[in-house]
Amino acid sequence: MKTLISLFLVLILSACSNTNGMVTATEEANTDDKVVTMYPVTTDCDIKVCTQIGAQWSKATPNEVMLIIKMAEPHFEIKGAYLNLDGNLIFLSKPSMQSNHTAKAGTISPQAAYTAFRTSVDVLKSAVNSKRAWLRVTTQSAYFDDRIKDVSTDSDALNALILFLGKIDS
Repeated sequence: MKTLISLFLVLILSACSNTNGMVTATEEANTDDKVVTMYPVTTDCDIKVCTQIGAQWSKATPNEVMLIIKMAEPHFEIKGAYLNLDGNLIFLSKPSMQSNHTAKAGTISPQAAYTAFRTSVDVLKSAVNSKRAWLRVTTQSAYFDDRIKDVSTDSDALNALILFLGKIDS
């Protein structure tokens, strides 16, 4: 009986930390384009309203990544975002056009607020390789600081970003 309970707990914990299905790479038919998509994954936070990070990259614009910042509460309008990487602030800019991923995010979770931001592949690599990476999201009435990576804590978002960057390089 103890073995069965232990096995059940291991399965539950592994299901909670699984990010394998969150990153996909597709080759566009009749073109030379490759698109890598990371569906929004939760950061590590201390409050009920955690932010999530998704991403999309295209071979057509190889140095650019669209980050999709998502909040579970639809009444929060996301106004801005920046990354704090080992104390260096990197402000994320909104793109002039939305990516295909933003349309998909709305159908996956219509009860959420999400916004696309543009950044570079190098910034994501810096986030993964930093000792401390935090995301600050500002809304019309508040801001939220959530950990992607800290000295003693890694989030599911970090693990998905590592997979995402691996798919870009492959």
